[in-house]
Amino acid sequence: MEKSLRDSGIDVIGNVPWGTHFCQFYQTKEDLIEILIPYFRAGLENNELCIWITTESLNVEEAKRALRMAIFDFDAYLRKAQIEIISYADLGLKNEVFNSQKILDYWTGKLSQALTSGYEGLRLSEDTFWLRKNIWKDFIDYEKEMIQVTGSYQIIALCTYSLNENNPTKILDIAANHQFTLIKEEGKWKQIENSQHKLMETTLKKNEQHLNDILSNIHGILELDKSWRITYINENAAHNIGFEPEKLIGECVWEKFPYRVGSKLETMFIEVMKTRLPAHIEIKSLIRDQWFDIGVYPSSAGILVLLKDITENKQAEQNLRESETSLHKLYESGMIGVFYYALDGSITDANDIFLEMFGYTREDLKAGEINWSRITPQIYHAQDKRGIKELKATGMKKPCEREYIRKDGSYIPIIIGAAKIDEEKGIAFVLDITERKEVEKALKEAYQGLEEKIKERTAELEEAYNSLKESEESLSEAQRMAHIGNWDWNLVTGEVHWSEELYRIFGRNPQESGATYDELLNYIHPKDREYVDNVIKKRLEGGRRGVDYRIITASGGEHTVHAESAIIFNLNKIPIRVKGIVQDITERKEAEEKIQSLANIVESSNDAIITESLDGIITSWNKGAEQVYGYLAEEILGKQISILEPGILFEETKRLADLVKQGEKIQQYETLRLKKDCTIINVSITLSPVFNVAGKLTAISVIYRDITKRKKVENALASIGIARQKEIHHRIKNNLQVISSLLDLQADKFDDPEVIEAFRESQNRVISMALIHEELYKGEETDTLDFSTYIRELSENLFQTYRLGNANTSLKIDLEENIFFDMDVSVPLGMIVNELLSNSFKYAFQGRKRGEIQIKLYRQENTGCGNTEYVLIVSDDGVGIPEKMDIENPDTLGLQLVNALVDQLDGTIEIKRDKGTEFIIKLQTNKKFRNKR
Repeated sequence: MEKSLRDSGIDVIGNVPWGTHFCQFYQTKEDLIEILIPYFRAGLENNELCIWITTESLNVEEAKRALRMAIFDFDAYLRKAQIEIISYADLGLKNEVFNSQKILDYWTGKLSQALTSGYEGLRLSEDTFWLRKNIWKDFIDYEKEMIQVTGSYQIIALCTYSLNENNPTKILDIAANHQFTLIKEEGKWKQIENSQHKLMETTLKKNEQHLNDILSNIHGILELDKSWRITYINENAAHNIGFEPEKLIGECVWEKFPYRVGSKLETMFIEVMKTRLPAHIEIKSLIRDQWFDIGVYPSSAGILVLLKDITENKQAEQNLRESETSLHKLYESGMIGVFYYALDGSITDANDIFLEMFGYTREDLKAGEINWSRITPQIYHAQDKRGIKELKATGMKKPCEREYIRKDGSYIPIIIGAAKIDEEKGIAFVLDITERKEVEKALKEAYQGLEEKIKERTAELEEAYNSLKESEESLSEAQRMAHIGNWDWNLVTGEVHWSEELYRIFGRNPQESGATYDELLNYIHPKDREYVDNVIKKRLEGGRRGVDYRIITASGGEHTVHAESAIIFNLNKIPIRVKGIVQDITERKEAEEKIQSLANIVESSNDAIITESLDGIITSWNKGAEQVYGYLAEEILGKQISILEPGILFEETKRLADLVKQGEKIQQYETLRLKKDCTIINVSITLSPVFNVAGKLTAISVIYRDITKRKKVENALASIGIARQKEIHHRIKNNLQVISSLLDLQADKFDDPEVIEAFRESQNRVISMALIHEELYKGEETDTLDFSTYIRELSENLFQTYRLGNANTSLKIDLEENIFFDMDVSVPLGMIVNELLSNSFKYAFQGRKRGEIQIKLYRQENTGCGNTEYVLIVSDDGVGIPEKMDIENPDTLGLQLVNALVDQLDGTIEIKRDKGTEFIIKLQTNKKFRNKR
């Protein structure tokens, strides 16, 4: 048994050899888990079959749960049955009767299963919590036998005993029948050796070695006294000489074997008897084909002769010499690869054919660069380990087919076999089977092809057989669907046979006989008749050919048919029979004409119609494309479509193609393209997918329409539209100024201050609207207003209006730049600013010499809804609005107007009265607002 060390998984023990049989004393379930989980984990990780017999101390499910927590993917080991967890009850262990031989047979059977399945050996544990007093002696006897079993096989056994269930006497019995014991002291596990077992094991090993030495060196022994009489001879020696031992005792050796008198053997015997020095000789039997190794030693009686039959050794030496000679011839022949190796994997020598097979040089060999592991694929490493075991056990490794790695990384198929020379080295033979593999592959492919052809032919025969069984009506229906009719013309008898469909094609009555050759010519269109007649006559000389021609049916209709025929000749090469088919291809011809018509339409279109492959290569190019882009078809076909793409639109064609591949529709997409003369043109593009008959996308069709002229017209119209809008703003501004002037003139007719003030307020409101149109007229935009600039001008205008009587009033403006609003916001918001500023100028500083008015406008991002919020603040440090005034229901027209305008803008208004008056108006962004950054 191989005495390799195995990882026990238990730190206090470390590595142990196969045949280890030890025990553990535990007190708690945790003690069991602490030892058994790492014990089995090591077994699983080292390719051992694991068996765990459990009891109530730790049942099957608890054991599985503990293993799952400790071992990654434990269930994979369960599924491939590398570990079995069995209850003692399921194993048939009972307290009434204990059958030790049954259990021992179970373990040896499991070991055999493990080795057959490719595992290294068996790792087991059995708990004894179920044991009772009445079977204790039988169980201890079983443990003694278990020592012998484990010591002889690739088994590691751990027996667990409950410390609480066993008295001191039992504990001593248990320890005496195990190599060592695990027990917990002060919270730590300790290993206690069985001294008696160790002593016995050491003594047995010494005796065994001594006995082996004697048995291996002494095969026969005899003793001669000084008178050359045989005083002792053992069975082995007597057998080798050819006599019974009792017939030789007391006989003179030279009288019994007179043919040895005067021989080298007699001389050596006399020399040892005289000198008392041992001697040795190898001789061949004179009466039998045997060789002996004879050692002669002085003894108290005379001499002692040790006789060993070495016939087999001599024959082996002779065979070895002959084998070496043959091997040397084979080594040098170049017929097969030969190499010598050490069991550590190094290759020590090789012939030239082996080096050539694997692509190495003799310098590589001398440098030690050729190693077994280097030329062996990873998948064979486990098999090689088993092969080394086979070599050690049997002296040879049976030939097998494999693929090995050459120096350049390629693989070479070989047949390899190996033999052991001694315990350290061996020889291997390698046969390159590359050609055989190629032949096998070709034969396999040919065989598969032959099988396919046989299947196809069988299917054809079955189909033909089934067709033969079908009724003539079914055959006729098939021909009718395909528009194919067949005919058969016997040139000897003149008989003609037509199929039913052929009658239909020609419009002939099926009750009539098939048309003769002359009748057939009458059905052919007059313009095709001569041509067909010539083709048929040429075919009578041999061969087969198809021909298309027009016919006039019996009803007067014109059809196009395709006909094929075959001539059958007799042995004298005289035509005797003609067979053929006729297919009505009228619909196909019409379809071809329609396709050609569509192709003509594409070719004559003024639009550029092209086809590009899925990798952007131009595959078709019509005349319209030549006119639009200036490239001829032969110049552009095969080039990338990106050649039509201006540099400012890099990879736009690729992005559009990708959208089509993803199922997007691209229709009338307007962009720019580049002509051959580098002129950039405006185009409208429509891209369409092109599918094959299987529904697979194979190409993309692109239609380009040159819209350069249309774009120029649109740009001109757009310029006219902008000028017209500016003119409208200008006229509205002039009209509002006229209204302002009229209000000013009208106010001069009244003396009542309140009426005059009302006119002035109206005039200011009109001016605030006129300023908006003036800004739109002056600015670049026609629909949005730079509101910060507008407020600045409006406030300055109002400041000048109300400056009389408010000389010491200052105006402070803090406006964020680049805030743009459209007309729907600008007009009401401008009127709000007008009203609030006017109120501050008129009422905030009554009875005061100084005062300050502030206007702020800014935006703040990321309010709760993710919108932009605009904040307008108009404030003054004047006397303030009276507390009794309800801002939501004011009694003044100005504030009523402010509230109405804020509601119109969906905004909010807040008023603060602690330091003068401060109006805070907030507006959320929506479609009416526009920001410029």
